[in-house]
Amino acid sequence: MTDMLAVLLTVAVLAYAVRADIKYREVSNIPWLVLALAGAALLALRASHDTSLALRAGVSVGATLGVTYLFYRFSLFGAADAKCLIALALLFPAPPSISFLAFNLPVPAPPPPGVFPFALTVLMNSALLALSVPLFLGARNLLDVGLTGCWRNPGAVFTGYRVPVSRLAGKKHVRLAQPLPGAAPRKPAGLRGAPIDRALLEQLAGYQREGKIGDKVWITPELPFMVFIGAGFVAALLAGNLAFALTLVFG
Repeated sequence: MTDMLAVLLTVAVLAYAVRADIKYREVSNIPWLVLALAGAALLALRASHDTSLALRAGVSVGATLGVTYLFYRFSLFGAADAKCLIALALLFPAPPSISFLAFNLPVPAPPPPGVFPFALTVLMNSALLALSVPLFLGARNLLDVGLTGCWRNPGAVFTGYRVPVSRLAGKKHVRLAQPLPGAAPRKPAGLRGAPIDRALLEQLAGYQREGKIGDKVWITPELPFMVFIGAGFVAALLAGNLAFALTLVFG
């Protein structure tokens, strides 16, 4: 029963967070505080019947904290994504097991909770699902500019796409993904590219008038990773760890 309550609460909170991330690329701390407080309350209730859950929660939170910190430091996702996964680690010290319409979820046996925390299963599923984006962008760019065009800017082939300079002003949640001719290099921004502001738009328009750049430039989208976390959570409920499942199927 507690697993079902935790799952329903998480689905509601993630639905709110996904909407906010898509619209604003930013999520407040309130959803994660709700999940963390619920996790602490449920842990106290569960631990009264199974004292080993307190140890599992410590391992789950500690492992998730370490992994998400590395992801955040390398700009692979934002602070909200890290906080979400840490809250999930507290709320689900062990993989949930629920029954719905005579179905037991997840369908396959999940990995041992002492070996692989459920929150990291969600993260692995999210990362696996997010791989669809670079594959899609790579195929799109290959059709757009061919092998020669992809070779000229290999760093953006799987992380961005080209748009006309004239349409940049109307684009939201994107960054420039190509170097500027003769300009001093900007501070590295990891895989996120350079922010596009009014000064940069004027600079690009000037370069275009001078013939230093073409009609189109490479940009990279700021992906709402919360979408993939939401999908990864649902996948974890339905099928457990997708990477382990694929290993069993193709291994």
